[in-house]
Amino acid sequence: MVATPIRDGEQVQYVLTAFADITDEREMAEELRQLSVIDELTGVNNRRGFLLAARTEIASARQAHRAGVLLFIDLDGLKRINDTHGHRVGDEALRATARLLRANTRRRDVLGRIGGDEFCVLLTEAGTLADADLWAERLREQVARHNESVPQEQRLAVTVGATVFDHQTPGTVEDLIARADTAMYQAREQTNGQHQDGPVRIFGRHRMSRRHRPSGR
Repeated sequence: MVATPIRDGEQVQYVLTAFADITDEREMAEELRQLSVIDELTGVNNRRGFLLAARTEIASARQAHRAGVLLFIDLDGLKRINDTHGHRVGDEALRATARLLRANTRRRDVLGRIGGDEFCVLLTEAGTLADADLWAERLREQVARHNESVPQEQRLAVTVGATVFDHQTPGTVEDLIARADTAMYQAREQTNGQHQDGPVRIFGRHRMSRRHRPSGR
């Protein structure tokens, strides 16, 4: 609404009012805003959206002296899926992965697709690598159920790297992502590229492999 006073000298005689419906413009602006932070294919945060939300949550956690866990998840074999079965099947694999990850996150957790076959999850109500193990076990069960219900070419496997942060942990969100990414590659190396524990393998940075842990501890 735009109102324009019509004056006679110093006195306002009447007000001319014009109305315009800007609903479409507002909806378009909101759609553009969403597109700038949401991954169109999977419906979760894109890299920009994840970084924005994660920075806010990490700052809040550090201020409250709460620990958290950042997970780096790689969808294994996406290139092979695309090359063998086509990008339509590859896109569905990405969408299915996003759905499973979303189902395994809480309201304040932050989920995003940060690259072609790469996702990140910030667990805001977890603070240890043991919590990351529990999260991975739940995801393992969900992926296994998914794989039982789909054809061979649509079965999923993911590799996860985890890193823990607290209010004393230096670095940015990007630093945490890099550390979790390194842990993801460690998970792949320690299993020689094979999913010995089912469709989800995980390795937490600074964690000792179970088969090398001293007995009695």
